Amino acid sequence: MSFENKEIRKICEDEDIATLRYGSAVAKELQKRLADIDAAKSVNDLIVGQPGEVFKKVYSNYKIDLCDGYRLIFCANPVYIPLLEDKINWPLVRRIKILQIENTNEQIK
Repeated sequence: MSFENKEIRKICEDEDIATLRYGSAVAKELQKRLADIDAAKSVNDLIVGQPGEVFKKVYSNYKIDLCDGYRLIFCANPVYIPLLEDKINWPLVRRIKILQIENTNEQIK
């Protein structure tokens, strides 16, 4: 697992920093979902947090819901991104990059 930048790395690796930024419930849920990702062989093994694709760029990102409207966004991070026609073949992705934690409640406003 890699990270988009130092800030998201600190948030993901230090529950105290995550708690200050997002609150206790989100920080605890974040730690659980990161453990799930670490244990999974592919995104097909992820079952908690309503995992699914998020279409934002040329290729899709992936999301896992945390709680209170927050979700963790990540992308495929191999040297070679496995494709299936014109989209990522997520079951073959073995390495990811954590991009951000976003609040879906703020997107609605």
